[in-house]
Amino acid sequence: SGKGGARLSFTLNVQAGVRFSVRGKVPGRVVRGRCVKPTKGNRGNKVCRRTATVAGVRLSGLSAGRHVLKLTGRRTSAKALSPGAYRLGVVATDRLGSSSDRVTAGFRIKR
Repeated sequence: SGKGGARLSFTLNVQAGVRFSVRGKVPGRVVRGRCVKPTKGNRGNKVCRRTATVAGVRLSGLSAGRHVLKLTGRRTSAKALSPGAYRLGVVATDRLGSSSDRVTAGFRIKR
């Protein structure tokens, strides 16, 4: 098996900062009919799965033009994303504070 990973390419029409967020399914507990973050107080409740941001990064001061990033499936040098399905969200914000529309794409981490 070869090295895993993917490349993400995007183009900016002006200098901007770009925020990437990865959302995935994480453990939760049912409280009043809703799936919420597990706490000591709700640890006896029924288990559920909820969608939450599991990783993110912000790149600032990127120049206008095409950019290519290598995605390795790691949140940090020590922590990898667990196998499963995720959604990547990307938003660019220029120096004046104007934001692009949020662009999303699904991806899967294999074992």
